Amino acid sequence: MNRLLTIAAIGATALLASCAGGHTLQQAEPQRAAYPTRPALSLDGSSLIGRPEAVRLELSEDSGGITARLELAAGAQLSTLYLDVAYDPARYSLDTVETADSLAGQQLLSMGVASEPGLVQTGHVLPNFDVVEPLSSAGTLATLHFSRGSELPLRRTAMVPRSSRAEAPLTVFAGPMFSGGDALISTVQYTSPGDYDQNGLVTIADLTPLGLHFGQTGPFASDVDFIGIESFPVETVIDGDGNGEINLADLTVIGQHFGNDTLGGYNIYASSNPADVPEAADAPSTIPPVSSVPFDSGSGDPVTDRLRYGYIQPSAPAGPVTLWARPVDSEGNEGTVSHVAVLDGAPGPVLSLDTAALSGSGSESDPYFVDPNIDYDLMLSHAVDGDVTLSSEAQYFLIGGFGVGSGPGGTGGEVIRIREITSAREILSYPPHSGSTRGTSFIVPNVGEIDQATAILDIVDIYQGSFTILAVYKGRISNTLNLYAPDLDNLAPVANISADSTTGVAPWTVTLSTLGSSDIDGTLEQYDWDLDGDGTYEIIAGSPNQLHDLTAGGYHTVRLRVTDDDLATAVDTLELTTEGWTSQTLDTVSDTSPADPMYQVIDGNPAVAYRRFNTLYYVRAANPEGSAWNSPQAVPLSVTASHISLRELAGGRPAMAYQRSGPDPGVYYVVGNAANATSFQQVRVGSTDMDHSPSLNIIDGNPALAYVWHTGDVDDPYNIYYVRASDPVAGTGGDWDLFNGGTVWKGSEFHLDKTALTIADSSAPGTDGRPAVWYVLNNDQYDTPWRAYFSKSLNNQGTSWTLIPYSLGDNTPGDHRLQYAAATSIVSRPHLVLRNDVTGGLLVRKANDLSTTDWSAPAYIADPDTPDFGYHLSCANVAGFLGLAYWDSEFYNITYRATETPAIDDGFPVGGVVAHDVGPYDYGHDAHYISVGAAVGEPRIVYQAIDAGELRIASYFELP
Repeated sequence: MNRLLTIAAIGATALLASCAGGHTLQQAEPQRAAYPTRPALSLDGSSLIGRPEAVRLELSEDSGGITARLELAAGAQLSTLYLDVAYDPARYSLDTVETADSLAGQQLLSMGVASEPGLVQTGHVLPNFDVVEPLSSAGTLATLHFSRGSELPLRRTAMVPRSSRAEAPLTVFAGPMFSGGDALISTVQYTSPGDYDQNGLVTIADLTPLGLHFGQTGPFASDVDFIGIESFPVETVIDGDGNGEINLADLTVIGQHFGNDTLGGYNIYASSNPADVPEAADAPSTIPPVSSVPFDSGSGDPVTDRLRYGYIQPSAPAGPVTLWARPVDSEGNEGTVSHVAVLDGAPGPVLSLDTAALSGSGSESDPYFVDPNIDYDLMLSHAVDGDVTLSSEAQYFLIGGFGVGSGPGGTGGEVIRIREITSAREILSYPPHSGSTRGTSFIVPNVGEIDQATAILDIVDIYQGSFTILAVYKGRISNTLNLYAPDLDNLAPVANISADSTTGVAPWTVTLSTLGSSDIDGTLEQYDWDLDGDGTYEIIAGSPNQLHDLTAGGYHTVRLRVTDDDLATAVDTLELTTEGWTSQTLDTVSDTSPADPMYQVIDGNPAVAYRRFNTLYYVRAANPEGSAWNSPQAVPLSVTASHISLRELAGGRPAMAYQRSGPDPGVYYVVGNAANATSFQQVRVGSTDMDHSPSLNIIDGNPALAYVWHTGDVDDPYNIYYVRASDPVAGTGGDWDLFNGGTVWKGSEFHLDKTALTIADSSAPGTDGRPAVWYVLNNDQYDTPWRAYFSKSLNNQGTSWTLIPYSLGDNTPGDHRLQYAAATSIVSRPHLVLRNDVTGGLLVRKANDLSTTDWSAPAYIADPDTPDFGYHLSCANVAGFLGLAYWDSEFYNITYRATETPAIDDGFPVGGVVAHDVGPYDYGHDAHYISVGAAVGEPRIVYQAIDAGELRIASYFELP
């Protein structure tokens, strides 16, 4: 007879409490609604037995109680047998259960369990029942003894595995996936000792997989499904004691862990603090899990595979991270901590070929062409650790591949599954689990192998097609290298790209042709086009003739790749030259709020003041053309900066003004220490949050400001003030003549809806450096809304001002709605430009004399491409002509317009689209995205590409 395997607590013996699974016992009412008077037998439907009637329960009574024998008659044809014996725990108390370990010399895997008060379950499984004849011998399967008297009502609570055997292997990798985006992948191998059928519960039914695989010995080979994540066979689960052999000792594991429950799945944890890992199996977790993986989400077939539970985080954390997992039972209790993985900090390793390829760059669209007859050395480097090619913590993976017929960029062929030929004990994993060592090579049959010890790639001599390789170092995944093994006996084709014209003025369309391309020993099968010259072929398997639209000026490289019928390729390039606008990025800025840029020439070179995420920044070009730029410099303490102005001081230093909200609000003046300023001084000129919209200029040699003060009075809401510094620099040691300045306008009966505060250049609009200010008012009282006003001072201190109101059009009420205004001075005469919201177009007017008493009739500027334009206006003196830029709400384009003569009535024909589809700007009056200026006599336009979150500067490129 088999040794006693009574799992339930029986009287004072309480055997269950001593099991390694740590089950607890609690008093409870019997779970069954009705019990038989005497023990009764029933057969579980999952049993595999030819003659169920051959099983019977024989009862005998004596003074001590009842003995029940489970008898098997001859010819039963037993493979697996599961039986329930029910009894009344109010009448009887179970004493013992003994099961047979053989019948007539034929081995049986048997055990008996009191699963609940009033129910005993027994299981009897013939080892290797799938390949041996069923058991036909007669004999006693089990003997149960019951004492008279009620049994203490007991039930077993669901318990999660908490033994040392429940420590699950955990694999963690992080880095770029094949699509290029970073991710973190964590995989837990299912581990619940005794749960051999992997259904989440340790029960009698786990005898079936034990019998099916009984006697098998390891090591049990495993596959590598993805970048080293192992797929183990089910034998690694059924080998419950981990000794490499499935035998009777694994039957004991079921008894030790009977009733364990993992139906709650796994909680997966990640922390930058290793101290967060619980020290004991029953210790509570101190941080929330990053993921709770349901039990039924395990991958794999539980009959053949060890289930795996995965967690994928779309972005990989940069710093070192400690990861672990814990099983969870159906009541939410957590169990034993898995192996703990420590993911190294970023950056990851960089993989490259240390042996020159035939051609290519290793990208997906331009793979390395490699010779199958040559062994290629791999190189793996790390930003901190240096050359880690042969490090024991580096591993390499060969992922193949597409066979003949696919080619670069093709879709044919069949993916060959990655398989590690060496045994499971040799597979490298990170972190290594118990018993693992470094493998000798990673092999893909019919493709090639990578020797892990030498990092040498050996391609099968006859292989032709595509494959990829990558590496892992300290858990971080490298970049992916794409390779292609061509047919070396094939003669390469000839690629030739031509065009109907190689020069044009943007926007223009060029027709590209493959005429002259050929293959001497076959035919050309595929044409791929790289139209922006970045090395990525945007058009795969395209037409031999390709139309290409060019909208930006400069030099443009286009590339053609041809592929012949033997998958050999050739590449040709062609350079196109376009006259038109071209741009370069100055800085990264917000993609939601205005950058508020202002362009000026500082000490001969272009410069820009702007807002980067609310902070004021200054950047200056390294040459007069603005083709190279220095590093942007932040102005300290310039928080919540807006309404930015930039001017050049005497001596070539930058001066800026801006409005600050939030802490210490008001109007601020800033001066840099040099043309390429690296430090700044600033002083607050206006000192309340009602001071805003400053404009800065140099008046008669000294910096001067005009700004708005919002009084808060409904009847007198706005005042416009002018103030001039007492010295040419006006740094923090200088003085602003706040008391001797002047009031430009008091809005006693007007509401100032739009301010476009500009101070004329020192030589205009009057004489002796007198300032001028202009603005737009909404006069509700006189029913003349949105009229433009121009004021100039009688002296350079601005203590006395004139007011010259004018209307751009007739004075019919409601005929105009002026907004988005801009101003500049040309030959000592101010030019004013505004947008008419009623018509959607632009109006421009200029003073005809120095006294600014005679103004030209308003000229209308149309745009033939869109009816709704003119937003975010900016204008400037460009080589003596009026140049302006604006944004339209239909195509999100920025357009430049300029006069061909100093007059303003010629329709502004010169210019064109500066930038296409820069993004949806804010329509608000306080949103500034564009600034116009000049460099070496040519226009320059600074703009914010809102969709890209970039500040860019555009210039016009002319044909050589």
